[in-house]
Amino acid sequence: MESHIRRWGFLANSLLLVALILSILEYPNQLLFTVPATLIMMFVLSSMFLMQNNRLSVFGRWINISIFIATLLIPALLFYFFQFEHDSLLTLIIVATLLISLFIIGYFFSLRKIPFKKFTYAHSLIIFTLLLYLGSPIELQLPDDSFDPAIAYPMYPRGQGPLICFDEGHFNFHTLDNRFNATGKLLTKDGYRVEPFKKAVTLESLKECKIFIVSNSLHEYNVNNWHEPYLPAYKKDEIEALTQWVSEGGALFLIADHSPFPAAIKGLAQQFGFEYINGYALDKSSLDDYFSRESNSLAGNIITNGRNSSEQVDSVLTFIGSAIKIPQDASPLLTLGAGFVIRDPKTKKLISAEGYSQGAFKRFGQGRIIVSGEAAMYTSQFLAGLSWIQMGMNSKKCPDNYQLLLNSIHWLDDKLD
Repeated sequence: MESHIRRWGFLANSLLLVALILSILEYPNQLLFTVPATLIMMFVLSSMFLMQNNRLSVFGRWINISIFIATLLIPALLFYFFQFEHDSLLTLIIVATLLISLFIIGYFFSLRKIPFKKFTYAHSLIIFTLLLYLGSPIELQLPDDSFDPAIAYPMYPRGQGPLICFDEGHFNFHTLDNRFNATGKLLTKDGYRVEPFKKAVTLESLKECKIFIVSNSLHEYNVNNWHEPYLPAYKKDEIEALTQWVSEGGALFLIADHSPFPAAIKGLAQQFGFEYINGYALDKSSLDDYFSRESNSLAGNIITNGRNSSEQVDSVLTFIGSAIKIPQDASPLLTLGAGFVIRDPKTKKLISAEGYSQGAFKRFGQGRIIVSGEAAMYTSQFLAGLSWIQMGMNSKKCPDNYQLLLNSIHWLDDKLD
């Protein structure tokens, strides 16, 4: 029996190590998440096999449980102080809760000396599946296709508006068939035509577009490697083409979320006088990154006022983005307050972000540009398997987010002056 238990323990922990290696190869940017999670799971498995083999006294088992819970707190504290994304921390808590539940069930069985060989086998498979789930962080956010707000005064009859091109040719994190699905549906409902843009950026290819949306572009090298070096998403000639296109009357909506996305479009943004800070900008004084007219963090201007009072934006919520230093000839949309900090992805140090922007706009030559330091605010998403945890325009915490998107597009379309 003892050798049988050892074999099962060795097999289960071997599976965990294989899963860890696969997750590291596939998502190296998640090392600080997958490694602690794997070690915790191996600790749980080893403890359960020891308990099944009756090698721990009752007192020893309770000590073991205490150590296990304390071990769970370590990555949670790391997530808090280093300020990872909220949904990553939430996922950690959910998985930790599942593991604790499994651990208690195993303890209950072993305390009563009930054979649970089948339970141990199932437990190993569950743990292995959970680690694979943890190793796929990109799939934690799923589009919410049910989001469908009413538009009282559509800008155009359906299908009669100009073409909005969504760049999807630069390994973009947000695409029309996934995270920007609700975004495209909303703009279509407002009368615009929307299409993915998967070609190289040239003056010729941009001719068909009235508005060009860039969201979280990356260089191929950084798609699964969110560490230095950060390579530019756009080639020099593409940057020159976009700059000239805007100056001659084009409209650019430039969105770059938290690291590494700001670094990927740094050169492009600088052409228009904007400087993205590569890092994680978030409000340490609150669980939510909230902007409002009341706190003066959301500016009152032509975009936030809209065409009439029904289109006025009073508050919005963002979901951890980047900070932007804007030029003097730009007007702010969202301004980071005293509680905001920027976490450097390399040093992990926190610096004050007070006074920086997370959204602004300006005219450039004959054209227009809006910059945004957060993308999820213009999406409609939920946490995988947890549809009540909403992120984006569908969240009940931010009923004005979708209106800010519409107003921004209207300004880029020369409909707000």
